[in-house]
Amino acid sequence: PWQPEVELAAFSIDVEDALVPYELAAFPEREFYRNAGSTRKDGLEAVLVVQPTDRLSAILSYTYSDFKYEDFDSPGGDFGGNRLPGVPEHFGNLRINYLHPSGFSVIWNTRFVGALQADDANTTEVSGYTFSDVRLSWKRRFGDWTFEAFGGVNNLFDKEYSANIRINAFGGRYFEPAPERNGYAGLRVRYWFGE
Repeated sequence: PWQPEVELAAFSIDVEDALVPYELAAFPEREFYRNAGSTRKDGLEAVLVVQPTDRLSAILSYTYSDFKYEDFDSPGGDFGGNRLPGVPEHFGNLRINYLHPSGFSVIWNTRFVGALQADDANTTEVSGYTFSDVRLSWKRRFGDWTFEAFGGVNNLFDKEYSANIRINAFGGRYFEPAPERNGYAGLRVRYWFGE
């Protein structure tokens, strides 16, 4: 009988003179960098793989990140003890795969991103969010030819969230919104020439 697979990893990293991005009012479209005195990154990663049948499998992953400035005295203030911006404390992903003998398959992917900080001062917190994508495909082989038709929907439930955070952006321009619900479709054809 098939047994679940579990992977665990813990890490601790000390970094001296880490590069930190920031913006200036006189150059709002440019990114500059300065050195933080020291940072400490402690974390835990876990992965669970479950495959109850040959057709159905699931992968669940989780990451805990405790990333902080240990020493960072900058022109904007003393940020020692603050969380590093741009990194969520909690991050998780669930991927479910189903494959039918006919060649039809479904992939469901759900991602959870916890709250994070947008600036070194930790004055702007970005709320956590969860979104899901789904992909359908059908693949068949005919001799040396392989045909695959596929399509999917990203952000299935039309969740509003920021896909990217501009760390330490001038004027509070931290947020870059993610696309709304969107779909795609395609056809892939392959030919095997052999030897």
